[in-house]
Amino acid sequence: MKERTSRRTFVKQAALGAVLLPKLDTNLLASHGVSNEKDSPAATPSSSNATPTPELNFPRTFTGRNLARIAFPVGGIGTGGVELGGRGDLRLWQIFNRPESGDLLRYTFAAIHVEGAGAAPFTSILERKLLPPYDQWDYREGIRGVGALDMPRMTEAVFSSSFPVAKINFSDPHCPVDVSLTAFSPFYPVDADDSGLPIGVFEYNVKNTSQTPATVAIALSIENPCHGAKWGTNVLRSIPGSTLPTGVFMTNPTLAVDAPKSGSFALLALPEEGSSLQLTEAWPNQGIYSLEKIWKSFAADGSIPKDFASEKEKDPIGSASIRTTIAAGSTARFRFLLAWHYPNRTPEGIGWGAPKGMEKVNLGNFYATRFHNAWEVAEYTIKNLPELERRTHAFAATMRDATLPASVKDAAASNLSTLVSNTSFRIADGSFHGYEGCSNSTGGQGPGSCTHVWNYEVATSYVFPALSRSMRETSFGYATQASGHMDFRHKLPLGYEHFTLTEPDHQAAADGQMGQIVRLYLDWRISGDTPWMLKYRPAAKRALAYAWIKGGWDANRDGVMEGAQHNTYDIQFLGPTGMMQSWYLAALRASAAMAKAANDNEFAAECERIEQAGREWTDKHLFQGEFYIQQIRPVPLADVDPALLSGEINTADPHSQLGPACHIDQIIGQYMAGMAGLGDLLSADNMRTALRSIHRYNQRMGPYAMLGTHRMYAVNDEPALRICAYKKPEDIPVNPMAYSSENWCGLEHAVSATMIQYGLIDEAIQHVTDVRARHDGESRNPMDELEWGHHYARSMASWALIPALSGFRHDAVLQQLTVQPKMSTKQLFRSPWTSNTGWGELRFEANTLTLTVIAGELNFDSLVLPPECGVQTMKLGEEKITAASRRNTDSCTLQFKKEISLTPQQSLRIRYAAPNLT
Repeated sequence: MKERTSRRTFVKQAALGAVLLPKLDTNLLASHGVSNEKDSPAATPSSSNATPTPELNFPRTFTGRNLARIAFPVGGIGTGGVELGGRGDLRLWQIFNRPESGDLLRYTFAAIHVEGAGAAPFTSILERKLLPPYDQWDYREGIRGVGALDMPRMTEAVFSSSFPVAKINFSDPHCPVDVSLTAFSPFYPVDADDSGLPIGVFEYNVKNTSQTPATVAIALSIENPCHGAKWGTNVLRSIPGSTLPTGVFMTNPTLAVDAPKSGSFALLALPEEGSSLQLTEAWPNQGIYSLEKIWKSFAADGSIPKDFASEKEKDPIGSASIRTTIAAGSTARFRFLLAWHYPNRTPEGIGWGAPKGMEKVNLGNFYATRFHNAWEVAEYTIKNLPELERRTHAFAATMRDATLPASVKDAAASNLSTLVSNTSFRIADGSFHGYEGCSNSTGGQGPGSCTHVWNYEVATSYVFPALSRSMRETSFGYATQASGHMDFRHKLPLGYEHFTLTEPDHQAAADGQMGQIVRLYLDWRISGDTPWMLKYRPAAKRALAYAWIKGGWDANRDGVMEGAQHNTYDIQFLGPTGMMQSWYLAALRASAAMAKAANDNEFAAECERIEQAGREWTDKHLFQGEFYIQQIRPVPLADVDPALLSGEINTADPHSQLGPACHIDQIIGQYMAGMAGLGDLLSADNMRTALRSIHRYNQRMGPYAMLGTHRMYAVNDEPALRICAYKKPEDIPVNPMAYSSENWCGLEHAVSATMIQYGLIDEAIQHVTDVRARHDGESRNPMDELEWGHHYARSMASWALIPALSGFRHDAVLQQLTVQPKMSTKQLFRSPWTSNTGWGELRFEANTLTLTVIAGELNFDSLVLPPECGVQTMKLGEEKITAASRRNTDSCTLQFKKEISLTPQQSLRIRYAAPNLT
């Protein structure tokens, strides 16, 4: 078996791969609208010669060739699932606890049969016609290899996506009815448990637009996925309260109890009143003629035959067919559920590091502790479906109805799908873990909940805070050693073994470790759970103090990280950088605040002293008028603690460094500090200028572009932000940092969110739009922003765009709510909001702010508004309330006499008028 290339191996191979482009011809630049003038730092950034990014709509719609790459994940958090293709096909059954690109099921499709409606009978698979290329299947099988490919299909489809809900409208000139599919799994903020159901809901809606009745049958057929040496077994089962079977239950008794595919699967149909249901637990086993026999029967009258003579003649493909007559002008619903239950998750089976001798320990799945099999999953879902569906669609609606830029909504919503991909999972004890991303065939990419990748995402903190706290509990409860060294990847099961110096990934990651401290602070403020924070603060204190060990990152405690700093670029920085300084300063500030809450005033004072020194030094020595650079500082190998190094590195002559680069991550710590409400880590003016410089210099197709010889995530004339840019050819190091010429979606989202924090709204929206336009359905899957793997965790940084623009922050420790949008509220402004205990919508319209809870609750006793909000009246539900107010040029703060508690039954409406602040 060919060995997979690791990120570190790739770095070694690519270390020499980044060079500046040859000097560009001025006339050529001008022809593309690019100025070669040396603009001042404050000048408007030069445009790039990339193709202008088109405006996007939300929900986005795709049709024709733009359906080809769409694969919409259907499943719950930590459950795996199936991908719904843009054509309406079900593909990539990743329900067995690891990613697989080739796990297909034969003869799995939905089909429709229509009689009446003033037209000839019509029968078709409910998928759009196949799209090229046609040579992607096994050459020995032609294009028949995955089954049912040369069957009638609909002429066209339009796919509309607003995760967690997908909708497909099918069309065909010969079909006498309108047909659409709505697919989803329960998914909405805060409730990770019910957003973690291993189930998909597929609802076909048929409208009879003719003047006469139409009789319609829709059948969904699925092969038993419990493969082994022998086929599985299908049986018909009923749900409680039904006297007739309602679905097909699939198992494989021949598999060992601990086999990866030992489990169960269920196909259920939920016919409406007046509809009939036909179930077939198996097709006749007649080889390649089975499909022909089934199809002829269905095309004749919409039925599926059951004429096998014995058990041996059964092929375990189950079918459920709903049939009804639809009056002229009416619509009927055909609803199906797919549920699965595969409880066997082992470190060995999923490609995750384990303590020695524990490779085969069954970690389990959290959902399997709630349900014994797939049928129980389905029963629970059916019982609670009205509310599960209401909340899921309400969440999609808050995103759809928001007045935020379309690209922001698209980026934030689409990347939430990473939580239901196999990038993420929950084991039996409920703890949440993740790979960096998913590979095509070898399982997860980058196991261990890699801290310096997951540090960028904020979807867990904001949308599912309990999952974020779970990750902090792992980092500080298990991964942090007595010395303060934190494993930046952890083994499973937890609590048995750390990485040793002889193992790969043993080194401490400076950015990962500092970032986790900031994330602990953020999760504390969101949850308001001070006892929880105090439980893990001793480990966080050790993790920060680890920077001060002999041979460490800041051994002399001067606030400057000059030691060997392993980081997300799979290298060690030698010498201070803006990136690592900003992470360090953010961790120091967060640590000081947590220390004060613990009455550890001596440690708080030390953190504040070091932070102040580091802040002043960084602005003075790393900021070069336009951006923050790296000072490369060679150091003897003997002066570096060996636990900080990975692989071979000549610390006395370090390669793969930044030098005077304009680095996209140069103030990444400020990104997270801003989300956490920690304030400016460095000079606000300097950081704003640095962000403008990133916008100016790092454009992939701009005059400062580098030759892309590494991995390519943008090609041809696609606009993107490079990781590094250099103003002059002589600035680039002889051996530049690996990955420097690449563009990573997660970094583009993070820097865009930081731009929003500092008022560069147009620039931020441009970059987010560039990212999403690259994912157009034809060239890339819009539900999959990949990096070192599909569904890459870092891209969930895109959720930061929403609180950054809406200005919504709920500090549950202070019980203070801040609502200060970065966008104008003179016109209608709507945005979703989330907290630890609820979620809903905020709305500014006609000088009125309305805060609405859709689910849960929101509690606070003070409210910080924009300074123009001079309050006139306030109503909590129908009750008039008052508050003491305090205004300045930055804010208007309301202090309520008692705690405000918002619920779905009780909104807050504040009528305001602009005051005279002079």
